[in-house]
Amino acid sequence: MNKKIIVELIIKKLTADLDIYFRAASSASDEATDEHNKPEGKYDTRGLEASYLAHGQSKQALQTKADIDAFENLVVFPHEKTHPIDVGTLVELNFQGESIHYFLGPSAGGTEIEFEDIEVSVVTPFSPLGKVLMGKKINESFSMGLGNEIRDYKVAKIF
Repeated sequence: MNKKIIVELIIKKLTADLDIYFRAASSASDEATDEHNKPEGKYDTRGLEASYLAHGQSKQALQTKADIDAFENLVVFPHEKTHPIDVGTLVELNFQGESIHYFLGPSAGGTEIEFEDIEVSVVTPFSPLGKVLMGKKINESFSMGLGNEIRDYKVAKIF
């Protein structure tokens, strides 16, 4: 699998998300400063709530921009069979006979893209799954708790 294309698709997804956050933050900012949202009494907080929303969406936009920068600066190499999983690695896990694909990225955990009819989810080394994956090699097995359930995985392929 071509990891450079996967990184490009992740950047494309994050860029689309960034546009949405910018538009939402701008809209919320406009709403916060609109004269129709001036308080009509001491308990009227519409303008204040809109300003909090604009601030939160602006922070999300800044984080997404930082995520884009991290992926643009990520150098991906073809995976050598003897090397363990690290940032920039695409991993195929087997869980109960199903294949699950994860890209270990520098940030933007939870981002999902589709590549060649395969869903790929981004995990970071700071997430519980990312911490477990770091350093694993092909054919290694591990278990992870999910709620009250313990799930057994096997590293099927590393790209």
